[in-house]
Amino acid sequence: MNTLYISRTGRIMLDENNSPKPFDRSRSSVDDVFFIKDDTKIVFERGETKSELEAKAGDIVVTFYEEQFPNKVIVVNNEQWKENLETYEAWEQKRNEEWAKKNDAPCCDCCENCCKSC
Repeated sequence: MNTLYISRTGRIMLDENNSPKPFDRSRSSVDDVFFIKDDTKIVFERGETKSELEAKAGDIVVTFYEEQFPNKVIVVNNEQWKENLETYEAWEQKRNEEWAKKNDAPCCDCCENCCKSC
């Protein structure tokens, strides 16, 4: 079995003998990632193309900007992605609240963030 090592400094693929092995890296073509909080119908239009998808609460929607992908929008239901996004969202909310306390800014009802203006 091959082993892919990923670190902050790079990536290397090793074969079953622990010898370096060349590997193809995918292109960085993800446009956006959305964490869906409620059941949602997604309508995607680009040029002549129109598609509709459904996402359930907790799903992740990923959009791609490369025209070569046949599916520009996909719905992912993966527990690790959900955990990452939920953790990040909680961290970001805590950071915004701490910033607001230091800067005497109220939390805005319209954007659910703590800021001085929307």
